[in-house]
Amino acid sequence: MISSSEQFSKIYGISPALFKKLEKYIRFQNITAVSAKQSSYSKKTIESIDINEASVEDWSKLPGIGPVLSDRIIRYKNKLGGFYHVDQLMEVYGLAPETHEQIKQYLKCNQRITPLDLREKSIKEIASHPYLDYKSAKLIHAFLKQHPDISSTNELNQIFGLDQATIEKIGPYLSWKNKDTLSE
Repeated sequence: MISSSEQFSKIYGISPALFKKLEKYIRFQNITAVSAKQSSYSKKTIESIDINEASVEDWSKLPGIGPVLSDRIIRYKNKLGGFYHVDQLMEVYGLAPETHEQIKQYLKCNQRITPLDLREKSIKEIASHPYLDYKSAKLIHAFLKQHPDISSTNELNQIFGLDQATIEKIGPYLSWKNKDTLSE
């Protein structure tokens, strides 16, 4: 903002001769600078959500999560039987690691999962769990037929062909309460 004749004379393209001719016509008023309008936008507050109870709308409030990804997260949670750890979200197709890191601070996990008693499930039902494939399901089902009194996940380590990582991943979902049933 130009506020004096001296400042006006320093404008590029105004020669001293031209300034002398215009100087008598130039008047400046004492104008106090108007402060920039304060932003009426406030930073959006993001509330924490429980990953096992959040709706599509709840997920969509998080940065980087839209309705499609929200729906995908919920469908994956339902297939699993619930999440037992926030980092399981990294398994959801389309969720970038950067987004996961960005939203992690807003997430909590109540670890309420649907227990899975493998003795009550068919091979097809066992294989439908995201952590198990058909081959693993067949191995588990055959093992349970031979060992109906199994009472802990650790006993699955006896299954040749079933790796430790799979057992550790599926472990939190397994329940060994009902020993009397084994689905064909």
